[in-house]
Amino acid sequence: MHLRRSATVVLTVPALLVGAALPAAAAEVVVVNSTDGRTLGAADAEVVFVRDGRVDSTNSAQALGKNCTGCRTGAMALQLVLVAGRTDSLTPSNSAIAVNEKCSGCYTIAQARQVVLTVPAGSQLSRRGKERLAKLDRRADRTVAELLKAQATAAQVDAAADRLEEELRALADELRHDES
Repeated sequence: MHLRRSATVVLTVPALLVGAALPAAAAEVVVVNSTDGRTLGAADAEVVFVRDGRVDSTNSAQALGKNCTGCRTGAMALQLVLVAGRTDSLTPSNSAIAVNEKCSGCYTIAQARQVVLTVPAGSQLSRRGKERLAKLDRRADRTVAELLKAQATAAQVDAAADRLEEELRALADELRHDES
């Protein structure tokens, strides 16, 4: 009998970052699968609020199927960056890497979505706004986890990411007008 090991590592920062003193936001989802026939996936969705004019957020999804037969591996990272006021520096980074290494009949997918939008200077998140952001983050996590568990095709993952991105953009538009 041939035994293989697998590992999953998910590294993230909090879903909502506020303030100029914080370092750059970074979200990274890393999934490594080396077990024959196993489905392994992870996802993260986050919202970052930038007030210091420096947009250098990083968003990354990496999936690796390695030395196995018939595995399914997926990683997805979704990030909305809301910039309050003027932007002095705009250098966000977004990447997705999917690799099968010495695999036979394996399926590996990775996707990263990053949306950077501005909101008026001095904008504040109301209690309701924070609750909606948290709820949207949880919904995005569940949606992505379900897609990966279902071994969705690239087109299905793209369609789901498009819907999540629309929801993120709609929430940002609402925040622009939030007076509380």
